[in-house]
Amino acid sequence: VFFFNDTATTEIYTRGIVGSVRCVQETGYQRRVHGDSQPQKDMECSFGFRGKDFVILGADASISFRVFNLKTTEDKIYPLDNTIALAGAGDPADRAVFCELMQRNIQFFKYRDGKNLSTHAVANFIRTFLADSLRERMYQCDSLIGGFDQGEGASLYYLDYLATLQKLDKAAHGYGAYFVLTVMDTHWKENLTLEEGIELAKMCIAEMQKRLVVNLPNIIVKCIDAKGITILKLSQNLFHIRFLYKKKKKKKKK
Repeated sequence: VFFFNDTATTEIYTRGIVGSVRCVQETGYQRRVHGDSQPQKDMECSFGFRGKDFVILGADASISFRVFNLKTTEDKIYPLDNTIALAGAGDPADRAVFCELMQRNIQFFKYRDGKNLSTHAVANFIRTFLADSLRERMYQCDSLIGGFDQGEGASLYYLDYLATLQKLDKAAHGYGAYFVLTVMDTHWKENLTLEEGIELAKMCIAEMQKRLVVNLPNIIVKCIDAKGITILKLSQNLFHIRFLYKKKKKKKKK
């Protein structure tokens, strides 16, 4: 038996005499749990790292549902300000709603107060909003917040869906993080130049395309520095897998 004070409804889900819960009702929507197995984690990736005076954020552009690939052109890196961006990963509906909501709120603060928020202030605002929403309307969205501030330089913040915030030099979300983090741990260094950062981003994309079982044909990479947010046009075919098929020779009929 589940009691929901926010919706003033009580839902009872049973299967047979003993039964098991088939559907968990949350505020505004229902999330189905098939059988007694755990929900499948979205196979996607978003990564980011800090350089000398810039931050590079990357995210795959795919939207999938079970075994279907629905879209490969979704931009999951949202500009929050001229020099601050948010890369989201998670449930497509929650990610779009949450990231666009944060985008509108940051713009509202900018016009109301007449000044730009720092990356640290933006990250803590998003963290506070996400923490307050845990017991009201949980957003299944993991985030990477990167930005550049005059006098403070570039900074990168890691934020998961449970509102855990941490300032890091390099971070990643999703199944692709298992491969990307190893590359960044090996090749990232302090005071990374932009040219070295672009090469590191290419290495991360190549490693995902080589190791990850799910195909990620398009990955959007953006650079945040003092000039603003720039899209880096990197080659997406950084790793090629060629299948060689041997043609069978047809036997000539006598």
